[in-house]
Formats: sequence, C-alpha cells, structure tokens
Amino acid sequence: MDELTQPIEDGLLMRDSGPWVKDKLNLLEGYMSTFATAMKRKNWSAFHYIDIMAGSGKNYIRDTGEIVLGSPLLALNQEIFTRYFFCEMTPEDYRALTRRVAAHQRGQKAKIYNGDANQKIEEICEEIDEVDRNRGQMWGIT
Repeated sequence: MDELTQPIEDGLLMRDSGPWVKDKLNLLEGYMSTFATAMKRKNWSAFHYIDIMAGSGKNYIRDTGEIVLGSPLLALNQEIFTRYFFCEMTPEDYRALTRRVAAHQRGQKAKIYNGDANQKIEEICEEIDEVDRNRGQMWGIT
C-alpha cells in the first residue's frame, strides 16, 4: 500500500489530536469489525458507510508524535462496505482526504463531499436511496 494509506508521514495535512483519539478510533475500528462479522451472511443489497465529519484521513497525536489512521481510512480497510460517503467542510482537510482515499485500493468506491455536513447529508441520503431503488427495480421488489 501507498504511504498515503499507512499511519506514517506523507506530507499532507493531518488532524492535530489529543491522546484520547486513539481510544476513539480503536473503538470505531472494533465496532466496524464486529459489524462486518455480524453482517457477513446477511443477504442485503448493499452496506454504505457514511462519515459526515471525515477530516483529513490521518491524525497526529500531539503528545506522542504518533500518526494514526482516521475514520475514513479505517472504514476503507473494511471490505464489507459497498460504498463509502465522506464529507469534510475544511478545504485543506478535504484535499488531503481526497488524495488519501484515491490512493486506497477501495478508493474508487468512495465519494467525497466538500461542504457543511448539515447540507450535504441530504444529498448523500438521496444518492443512497437512488442506488437502492435501482437495485430494487432490478430485482422486482419495488
């Protein structure tokens, strides 16, 4: 994998974080893994991952100098999701996230929005509804 998708310095902007962020991200990663295991045998048409405050994709722990993957890259590492929807308001974070997601092996399954999550969430939900409606029509269930 590319340095953009690993917890190492890559020259792009990182979210400046306190040490608590490691616990938060470890919990999120554990939840995603548990979800993936629980849903593996379900016959659903799609699993969408939505992160409306995605950040730049990496965090810099100011107290230790450690770099950890942010929630978007952790989600992309989970194979169960059919599509990924990320939203980031800050243009600088959006640019860094866009580069990191593009470098990921599942990056082509992601759509990244730049703007206020309160405004973009409706657009994200409409896109998911459209995908699900089309699948339902394909299978004759709508």
